[in-house]
Amino acid sequence: MSVNRNIWVLILSAGFFMLSCSQSEPNCTLIKRGHFYYFSKILRDKVLVERNDSMQSESRGGKVVSKSKILWKSNCSYEMYVNLLNDNLSKDDSIFASIPIKVEIVSITKGFYVCKSSMKRADLSIEMKDTIYFDK
Repeated sequence: MSVNRNIWVLILSAGFFMLSCSQSEPNCTLIKRGHFYYFSKILRDKVLVERNDSMQSESRGGKVVSKSKILWKSNCSYEMYVNLLNDNLSKDDSIFASIPIKVEIVSITKGFYVCKSSMKRADLSIEMKDTIYFDK
C-alpha cells in the first residue's frame, strides 16, 4: 500500500513540475491597442508607438516617422507592413514596404514586453529581439 502511495505522490509531483515548467502563451490582448515606446539602437533616441489593432504609427521628436499596417496572425504574432506614410517611395523602399516584418511576442510583464522580429528577402535576412515599454 505504501509503494502505491509513493508512486502516486511521485506522479503528482512530476505532473505539477511539468505544468510549472511549461511556457504558456502570454496574454497579448494588452498590446493590441495602446501607447508604447522603445529606444532606437541606431539613432539612440526614444521612439513613441501608438497602436490601434491594425495600424501603428511611430514618432520621434513629436513628428510621425512611419505608419504601418498590422495583420494579426495569432494572439501573439503579427505581420507588419512598414512605411505607409509615403506614397512616393523609391524602388528599394517600395520593395522593403511590400515585405512583411514578422513579429512574435515572447513575454509580457507589467512594464514592458519582449518581441522577436524577422524579415526575409531573397538577398536579405534580418532578425532581432527588442523590448517595448508600456507608456503610462
